Formats: sequence, C-alpha cells, structure tokens
Amino acid sequence: MAIKVDLEKAYDRVNWEFLKDTLLPTGLATSVVELIMECVTSASMDILWNGTRTEEFKPSRWIRQGDPQSPYLFVLCIERLGHLINIVVENKEWHPMKLGKNGPPLSHLFFADDLLIFAEASVDQANLVSNILDHFCMASGQKIIYEKTRCFFSKNVSHTRRRELSQALNFSVTADLGKYLGVPVLHKKVSKSTFKYILDKTNNRLNAWKEKSLSMAGRVVLAKSFLAALPNYTMQTALIPASTCEAVERKMRGFVWGSSQEKREIHATSWSVVCREKKAGGLGIRNLRMTNKANLMKIGHRILTPRNELWVQVIKNKYKVGNDLIPNIQRKVVCSNLWLGLNRVWPMICDRSRIMVGNGKGTSFWKDKWLKIGPLENHIIQEIPSAISDADIAYMVYPRGEWKWQV
Repeated sequence: MAIKVDLEKAYDRVNWEFLKDTLLPTGLATSVVELIMECVTSASMDILWNGTRTEEFKPSRWIRQGDPQSPYLFVLCIERLGHLINIVVENKEWHPMKLGKNGPPLSHLFFADDLLIFAEASVDQANLVSNILDHFCMASGQKIIYEKTRCFFSKNVSHTRRRELSQALNFSVTADLGKYLGVPVLHKKVSKSTFKYILDKTNNRLNAWKEKSLSMAGRVVLAKSFLAALPNYTMQTALIPASTCEAVERKMRGFVWGSSQEKREIHATSWSVVCREKKAGGLGIRNLRMTNKANLMKIGHRILTPRNELWVQVIKNKYKVGNDLIPNIQRKVVCSNLWLGLNRVWPMICDRSRIMVGNGKGTSFWKDKWLKIGPLENHIIQEIPSAISDADIAYMVYPRGEWKWQV
C-alpha cells in the first residue's frame, strides 16, 4: 500500500522545542543554534479585529514562510520522521515495498511536506504506520488532514482487506493518488485526458493576454518564455502524447500570428521554420516533441552514468536491464510511462554514447562495438585481404601503437 500524507499548515505548526531538539544533534555550534532559535522565536504579532488592533502576543510555534532558512529547518524536522521509519525498518518491524527480488526497499519518499509512505498491506503494518505518524505529530506539532490523506492499494489486495485497513488507518481509499510534486502519479494507460491540465494552463495564459495589444515581437517573446515552458516540467519525467504537444503548439501558432476566436490570421511561414534557431532563419521557439525527447534522453544519460541514485536502482531492478555499461532497454507488455519514453529515445542515446576503454577490465573485444579512430594506415591496408571492405573491420590502437584488426 502507498499512503499520500497531507499535513495541515506544515510550516505554521512546527514546535519550537522540537526544532531546537532537532538542531542540537546536527553538530552545529551551540551559539549558532541559539542564534537560529532567536531568529525564529523573536517574532511577535497582533490581529486586526473589526478595524481595531489587538495587543501584541508571541506565538509558541511556527516557521516563518519566506525566510531563506525556513525550508532547511523544516526539512531537518521532517527528516526525523524518516529516521524513525528507518529504525523500525532496520528492526524488521516495518515491511517496506520492493520492486523486484533484488530491488532496493522503499519505505518512504519525502520532499518537504509532500510525504509518500509505502508498507505491506496488513493490519499490523497499518497499526505500526498509524502509531509512528501519531508519535511524530505529537512531538513536532504537526497535524494530519485525515480527509485529504489517501491510501492506494495494489491490485492484489482484496476489497475487504482495503476497507479493513482504511478503517485502521482512518484514511480514505483512492484509485488514483493524483499528483506528486506537480506531476501525475500514473496508474493506468496514458491518454489525451491525462495531460489535459497542460492544455488548460495554456488556455488560461492566453485568456489573460490580449493578443491585439501586443506586437509580433511581443507575442514571440511570450510564446518562447511562457507557453513553450509550461509543459517543460512535466516533460522531464513523462512521455507526453503527440496529440497534447500538437494541441499546445496549435495554440502557440495562433497566438504568434495574432489569431483569435473570431478571426484566424494567415500564417506567413510553416511552424517548422519558426522553430528553427535564429541563426538558421527561425525564431528559436522550441518544438515540444523534440523538447520532450531531449528531456527523456537526459534521464537515459543518468541511467548510463555510474550513480547510486535510488530511482536508477528501482528502474534497473524493476525492468531487469542488467549491469552492463549500456543496459538493454526493451519495451515491456506492462510498463510505466517513463519506461515507455526511455524505450522511444534509447536508440538515439545509444547512437550518441561512447565508452572509454580505461583499464580494459570491463571491455569485450568481440562483443563491443569499436569506433574508427581514423583512416587505416597504408601498411595496414596491405595486410588486410582485398576482399574485405573497410566497413567490415573493427580495429583499435594498443598503447604501444601496434595496430590490431579483426573481421
């Protein structure tokens, strides 16, 4: 099961004693901790009630939003919940989720106050999750909004068990977790309606602008800086349907050329020319489908690089791509939208990827594809049978400068 926890006014409810108790073990000097707490606790406020200001009073909890240090302080406080979960996981009381036999265990994902918790769908685990959340909220001052917190179950959990666990947790059951960090958490096949919110955002922007009062140059600047950038955040981790990209570009084209709902203006040139770089005669507006592919290629590059990132471990173990330097990315019958996007761009990634031999321990002369490092020397050409063409030969240079070749 996956639980998406919603906290009520997370910054405003941080207990100052809990905050100080969090800062002291971090290794900061006592004087620095006292200075931070002075900045936090020195605030005072009053209330305007029926046009009359009340007497000043000091709050007993909160972290001031807008203060540059507030996000750091809040993350440190939430991290203590992560430590609490890790302790029970290490004691084998909490049964985290695994994607694959050798995949890394997933017990929680935190980003500021956006919390996702994973556990086995059992009554014991539900009670443990509930007790840990209650213990953390009691110490930190946080409060869970039970009406907005949702619990998502896998297909293997029966409806009777779902209802039982929902009552134990006091959370509502959902078939769709909605968005996490502004991106849809996809549970089914992607369609036009999945990313319809991108088109809605584009329409809202266009409705707020009056294209008739803008010059051509002004419309181009707005199209490049706002309209083309709206779907960019989602495109970094998801394959957007071609129909959605075309619909957004259609809106952009009409806006650039000054079209409105009442009248459609003539397009002076094709959209492919407009999307060219300025030095190539275009206006430099990004093509959305190419932008989506470029972002997915960046994700693929991060899979190739030797990083110990959690999401890379999850992806590799879920789809069993192996431990090769260039993994074998193949489309599965059932796969996520991210994997489908990687499958689309993987041939382009492989064509543009090069491996340095290094010490040669991870190199196979027979199986790896070798690059041509330059034209063959004359004495090498004489040694190769004339029936073998240059394209049929893989060759390399050894450190001593000795040429070796193999058909």
